[in-house]
Amino acid sequence: MSTVQIPCDTSPLQQQTFDTLRIARHYVAAGLSVMPIAPGSKEPAHRLLPRVYDETTDDTRPSWKVYQERVPYDKELIRWFDREQAGIAIICGQVSNGLVVLDLESPAHYEHWRELACFLLDDELLRTLPVVGTGKGRHVYFRMAEPIGNRKLAVMDRQVVAETRGEGGYVLAPPSVHPSGASYTLVHGDLDHIPVLEHNQALALLDAAEALVPTVAQVTHQSSHPTGNDVIGTFNQTYTIEHILDEAGYRCERPGRYIRPDGERSSIILVGDKSIHYNSNDPLYKEAPGGKHYAQTPFSAWCTLQHQGNVKAAVKAAAHQLGLSQHQTSADLLAQAGRALGLGEAATDTWPYFLHEGGMWMQQHSSDGTPKAPLLLCNFTAQIVAETILDDGEQQDELYTIKATCLRRSRNSELKRTEFESETALTRIVATLGARARVNPKTQPKYILDAIKAFSAEVPEHTIYTHTGWVEGRYLLGNGYVDRHGWHPGTDCHLPQRLRHYQFTPPSNTLSEALTLFDTLLDIVPSRVMVPLLGGVLLGPVLHTIETSAPMIHVFGPTGCHKTSITCAALALFGDFTPAQPTDTWTSTANSIQRLGWHLKDMPMLLDDYKAANVKPQQVTFLLQNYGDNMARGRLDANSEVRSAFPIRGALISSGEDQPEGEASTLARILSVQLERQAVHRGKLTEVQQHARQLQLLTIDYLTWLASAPDLMGNRDLYQATRASILSRLEDATEHATNPGRIASNVAALYVSWDTFSRFLAAHNHWPPERIQAWMLACKRDLLNLAKAQLELTTQERYSQIFLETVRGLLVSGKAVIINLDGQGHEPGPAHMVLGAQDSRGTYLIAQVSYDEVCKHLRAAGRNVGFSLRALSQLLHQDGLLQTTDPPSLVIRKRINGARPWCWHLPHGILAI
Repeated sequence: MSTVQIPCDTSPLQQQTFDTLRIARHYVAAGLSVMPIAPGSKEPAHRLLPRVYDETTDDTRPSWKVYQERVPYDKELIRWFDREQAGIAIICGQVSNGLVVLDLESPAHYEHWRELACFLLDDELLRTLPVVGTGKGRHVYFRMAEPIGNRKLAVMDRQVVAETRGEGGYVLAPPSVHPSGASYTLVHGDLDHIPVLEHNQALALLDAAEALVPTVAQVTHQSSHPTGNDVIGTFNQTYTIEHILDEAGYRCERPGRYIRPDGERSSIILVGDKSIHYNSNDPLYKEAPGGKHYAQTPFSAWCTLQHQGNVKAAVKAAAHQLGLSQHQTSADLLAQAGRALGLGEAATDTWPYFLHEGGMWMQQHSSDGTPKAPLLLCNFTAQIVAETILDDGEQQDELYTIKATCLRRSRNSELKRTEFESETALTRIVATLGARARVNPKTQPKYILDAIKAFSAEVPEHTIYTHTGWVEGRYLLGNGYVDRHGWHPGTDCHLPQRLRHYQFTPPSNTLSEALTLFDTLLDIVPSRVMVPLLGGVLLGPVLHTIETSAPMIHVFGPTGCHKTSITCAALALFGDFTPAQPTDTWTSTANSIQRLGWHLKDMPMLLDDYKAANVKPQQVTFLLQNYGDNMARGRLDANSEVRSAFPIRGALISSGEDQPEGEASTLARILSVQLERQAVHRGKLTEVQQHARQLQLLTIDYLTWLASAPDLMGNRDLYQATRASILSRLEDATEHATNPGRIASNVAALYVSWDTFSRFLAAHNHWPPERIQAWMLACKRDLLNLAKAQLELTTQERYSQIFLETVRGLLVSGKAVIINLDGQGHEPGPAHMVLGAQDSRGTYLIAQVSYDEVCKHLRAAGRNVGFSLRALSQLLHQDGLLQTTDPPSLVIRKRINGARPWCWHLPHGILAI
């Protein structure tokens, strides 16, 4: 066969001048399987490879594994290398006639390795091995009858300086280009004639590679004897494995085959100077990971048979028997034991753990420091490949990504750091690998978990935020963030799928177009609606500067008034919500709504479709009271420990056909805005919906301004002053007014929201000063009117007032009567329900009877009763309506119709129509 001449020094730009197809064909003709490599990388050219079915993903994926079983066809070579700019990789293992490649990190390591190998093998043999320059190191090619797999042979300062590529691996071959830009070139030998080494010759090459990293002694004592070799090595040179087996009662059946003591047929074969034992009743039988068996050297067999595996005792006896001086340290003995048992892949920086044959091992010592045989922990390897910090704005959880490999099958699993430290962590890791993963019953899970940490040096850390809003000068959204430099797409924020609309996809329009569309948005409905609605939307990013709770803006109106479309158009400032994509609906549970709002820190949240018939009053009360107090429902877990609470952390916007019902303290947390059908400009609404993403440009400009650290410390003072001004106008506005302070706080927060936004518009010259002044005057007017209307609503909707109005209705309808104790009026008939009595000192309502009748009447009218008898007594007392009280029940005894029921003593004439 003719040899392909490949230049030894070729620049990357010259690679494509080679006839790559001809070289690939030549490799195949030489008995080497090849595949294409993506240009300038070490990765296979996936788009050129055949696709295979992957059961884990239930889909197909490109794979080069087929070429581990057969060489590529010529038509495949033509497709890969005729016109494609692909590199060439040679696949190792049996498919390439037992090819194994020794990869040395640098030319210096290669020269050192060759010096060591010359002590073990004949120099003439070494000169027959082909050597390829990789751009930074060397590849040494040889063949084995039974090729080994991919192994790390020497690790120095956490860098692999020597390893093999065998069964299941591949190497780049000339004239491919290394990622550094250097070309793979043939330095020595001929790839047409790769020699086949005997097993012991191949092991000598690997031993020389392992010796590149010297054993680090724990103390200064050294073992020595006349020849300079260690005791175990001298023993193995002095005695043959046949000698050890014969002395132990093993019988030779025929050359290379032995029968164990008490055995009837051969179960031992000899390979070189070692023996492999296949019968589990054999004292020298020992399994290795991957279903293989360990080969016994003369010393390891003698140590097990004569000294029950006690390496220290065996070494002492061997030294005495050989007439050698023996002063070895425990570390020396342990290293010798590892080599004697074929465990030469230990890495000093992960002591006492090391990897071998696809499993994790642990070096052991007795209580007196005597080294014992290494312990197999498991038949798989695992390491932490990534550490993710999940930050929800209040606390952080650490999440480990663990890559585990068993028999070439790799799987990833994710565990919280606290879970990794628990006893169930190992069970979950093993479960991901399937039935082939095994754990040694003699080991403890903590050792395996500690070994995983030991093999996980320099784990990359990454922080993922599970909330929106401000973090260290950045305003997070679902697909990026805004800082003082503008918008930055990214994925540092991971939100639930239901919050996918909180993303920015800004168009390439100018900011002037966004301002024009914002003006259109303001004109969709009258300012009395748009001022509180947009004020609530813009409140999220500045809420932290006010240090107060946010109100809920509730837009209500009949079906067909476009209330959902309008609120979504306003929310288009913070994502893709048009034409109608609310965050959630009132039909969800309160806990679900709160958990969703927990993710929306500093962000508006839209709850849609409020209908009194579909929503439970206690859910509204529960949600709004927690929202207004920045709290959430506390719970206990199975261990009676308090679970984390998740209150809504943004600004709540609501829409629906009805107004929420509830007690005054609940209604005071709401600012209700009524919307009529004729109030909506449909043409402008359609225009905003069609170009809604332009509004994101304005929001990005606004958030950039906020992130530039303007003087927002005055927002707190402005809020306090505005609240005091509004409160002074509300306190005497309505008789029996309740919670005017909370309503004033709500309106003041919206005013500060608009004031901050107007300062941004002025700072960037988006609006002229006269327009900003006129708009802020309109905000003051509309917000003050809204506060007065809400205060009147809370007074009218107070349960005590609803109760008295219902009693008046029962009296007017004649369904019930009040007896006049002064002797005036008519006696009640038998069909009349007596609710109480009155005289010159007041009105006396029978508490239980009047409460029951009012509840019965309200339920018949389809209204919910949200107050108890005891709560009603408290409300009447808070309103100052009870003239006489008997604490703690607040009711008194009064003789009516011969009986003395418990009654509420109310002012005279309070039930007059």
